[in-house]
Amino acid sequence: MVTNKEIVRDQTQLIRYLENFVLLNIEPKLDLIDEINHWRTKTKAEVNFIIKRGLDLYPVEVKARQLNQPVYSKSLRSFLSTYQPKKAFVINLSLEQEDKIGPTEVTTLPFYQNPFSPTL
Repeated sequence: MVTNKEIVRDQTQLIRYLENFVLLNIEPKLDLIDEINHWRTKTKAEVNFIIKRGLDLYPVEVKARQLNQPVYSKSLRSFLSTYQPKKAFVINLSLEQEDKIGPTEVTTLPFYQNPFSPTL
């Protein structure tokens, strides 16, 4: 029998693995990227990765679950509202979809599709 504690531990590990997988797909593009950061406010709003390229910022949110529809956290929406980037990415286990939030094109993709092309 699987306990709730084991499920939580497994979910936490899955999140870490997926975040590392995404980071490993970004790192080979470092010659095209100025910086990779994590964004967190004093109120604890956070976005997993912020890719900086020139003056452009690209937030990357990682969701370690199957999505039937896009999920845009308050944190991601806060970042989009504050910085109004051209593009944002939500990486998940299954869903592929394009949306627009304000001026930002938001691409939701399964983790196995690498969105970090030279042109972003």
